[in-house]
Amino acid sequence: MAEDTAKRAGWRSLLHRLVPEPEEHADPPADLLEINEADHGDVSESVPWTLRVAAAWAWRLIILGVAAAGLGFAVVHMQVVIVPALIAVLLSVLLEPLLNLLTKTLRLPRTLGAAIALVLGLVIVIGLAGLASTQIITNIPVLIQQARGGIDQVVNAIVTASPAKIDASVVREGWYNIQAQLSTWVEQNSSRLASGALGAVSATTNLLTGVLMCLFCTFFFLKDGRKMWHWMLRLLPVASRSPLNEAAIRGWVTLGSYVRTQMLVAAIDAVGIGLGAWLLDVPMAVPIAVLVFFASFVPIVGAVSTGVIAVAIAMVTQGPGTALAMVIVILVVQQLESNFLHPFLMSSAVSLHPVAVLLAVAAGGYLAGIVGAVFAVPMLAFCNTTVLYLKGYDKYLRLRYDRDRPGGAPGTLAEEMAEAARPDAANLASALKAREIARDNGTFEAAEASRVAAGKTQKEVQDQLAEFDDGGESAGLPSSAKPLPHEADEAIQGARHAEEPSRSPRDVEED
Repeated sequence: MAEDTAKRAGWRSLLHRLVPEPEEHADPPADLLEINEADHGDVSESVPWTLRVAAAWAWRLIILGVAAAGLGFAVVHMQVVIVPALIAVLLSVLLEPLLNLLTKTLRLPRTLGAAIALVLGLVIVIGLAGLASTQIITNIPVLIQQARGGIDQVVNAIVTASPAKIDASVVREGWYNIQAQLSTWVEQNSSRLASGALGAVSATTNLLTGVLMCLFCTFFFLKDGRKMWHWMLRLLPVASRSPLNEAAIRGWVTLGSYVRTQMLVAAIDAVGIGLGAWLLDVPMAVPIAVLVFFASFVPIVGAVSTGVIAVAIAMVTQGPGTALAMVIVILVVQQLESNFLHPFLMSSAVSLHPVAVLLAVAAGGYLAGIVGAVFAVPMLAFCNTTVLYLKGYDKYLRLRYDRDRPGGAPGTLAEEMAEAARPDAANLASALKAREIARDNGTFEAAEASRVAAGKTQKEVQDQLAEFDDGGESAGLPSSAKPLPHEADEAIQGARHAEEPSRSPRDVEED
């Protein structure tokens, strides 16, 4: 046994001599680690500067995009409220010159001037609509009779122009079959048509509600618009009120330019198409012109709808040749207005490039339909003007000196807001009455004494803490020795007790 143990020990020592054990690696020196860290630096510094800037822009743009999407979603789903308010803003811009004439020139009260301006606007709109509807109602029976004759002309034209010999009776029989099938379809789908009629009644009710809301908002925008704006400005910091007020005034002027330009474009379309209908001897040229004028405020859809009506009347009354000529007139007027007149006038009025105007209408129509197409350009123009002013570019330099500008004379915002904060006579009278009642009840003196005592205590605390404002730096204390607020209060109390150890209860009561 002893020999075996000796042999194993010998073999183990020989193995150790042939294959030495690996040495343990020592830790690198601390100074070498510091050198390596200094060489490599922060990990973020290895990212290229352009990529870091792009990432910073990216997450900010994502947040803004989410916010814009949420706002757009809310606007789309609250059109019943938002659309009448936006229309009221545009009507207020349009009627503001008339309001200024009534209030500044004729010296009428602002409430009366707002009511008169709104009524005059309604009279003009209702007058034009009444003129058009009266002629339409008068000519409907004639149009129905001429429609029958027009259908016969179409049938005869098909028979005559057909290369094959088609019997006219066959074509008429086919037309009568179509009429019978339409009648059968109406009878079979009467319930569906009835539900559609109920939906139409509901839509008409919503339309009337929107119109009333629009008129209500327009009146108060004209009467108290400036006061509403002051209320919004009071929610902002004082330093931001004047720049935002000046920017909003310039945006308001831009909206006025947009509305007047849009009316000019609509009038040119109405005159062009109405004159073409009159030269072609198409009945109801005046109602057609009125319809074109109002429909021109709705991009694309308005022009198409009025064009179809004009062509249909020309087809019924004058035949295919006149209808084709009417189509040519409408296309010429619409192409001139859409491609040249509208972009040029609108870009000049709102300081937007024609391409921006076209893209705004297309994007607004895609996102929010007709409503988006109508309000895309004015909203973009307002934002463009206000943002440019806040960034240092003033499109309307004359507004710095024009005392008759919208929103009040330059430099009067602070005075107007201070005057707006003045309590009215009723508020002052109620306050005086409440003070007299408090004096009679004896609560006025107690409240006044409490207020004076609170002010005295606050002044004492401020005087006691005034010598500690430097934090001990004047005495050469290190920053770590600066007392915290609660420590300073305890130190003050301790000092007072140390300075007055022998005060009697009578002294304390006298204090």
